[in-house]
Amino acid sequence: MKKLKQNVSGCSDQIPVDLLIEIFLRVSSKSIVRFRCVSKFWRSLLRRPNFTELFLTKSLARPLLLFAFQVVCFDVRSEIFSFIDKDEAMSIYYSCTLINYKGKLGVAKFTYGFHRFLELWILEDAGKHKWSKIIYEFSPLWKSIFDETSVHIIGLTGTGDIVFSAYFLSDPFYVFYYNLDSKTLTRTEIQGFEKFQNHRVYIFQEYVENVKPNLLT
Repeated sequence: MKKLKQNVSGCSDQIPVDLLIEIFLRVSSKSIVRFRCVSKFWRSLLRRPNFTELFLTKSLARPLLLFAFQVVCFDVRSEIFSFIDKDEAMSIYYSCTLINYKGKLGVAKFTYGFHRFLELWILEDAGKHKWSKIIYEFSPLWKSIFDETSVHIIGLTGTGDIVFSAYFLSDPFYVFYYNLDSKTLTRTEIQGFEKFQNHRVYIFQEYVENVKPNLLT
């Protein structure tokens, strides 16, 4: 093994660093981890911050597509994909939203029809593909409000509130918060969008604005 490392190191000295980096940028991240063990020179080269940034940029630009009809898990340590089977009684369609439910994977969906309720599936054991199900039924008052507005689930806040929003802007425009613990629904009016009525609206949860000041040198 020592002789192999010496041979690789000798070959690296004959290859321009720019060309070597270009080669490394074309391999998988799993190979990069292995290459760091080949020699001290390769380890120092592959640990450079500029190489990490370049590798990430290249990876994002690659046209890689993953098609799945199951819940997919990715282990960042082994870089291995695995699939989790859904419960037999679990129906997944386009309106389902994946959420972080107290550190566990959750699937939330809002049902339409005569009875309106929130259906929440929680992955209790990924290895055994074990799910639990919780049903939250809305009161007649909130049901009548939802009957007037077609809403979808945005996500789950850190305080345990499921966030609902309409697909299109209206006047007035509301965002709804349903607390899973107290089982109460809160409606918040969002102002300032009056001239954008009937436009498709996209809401991103847990957005944090960067308030770090720009320091002039």
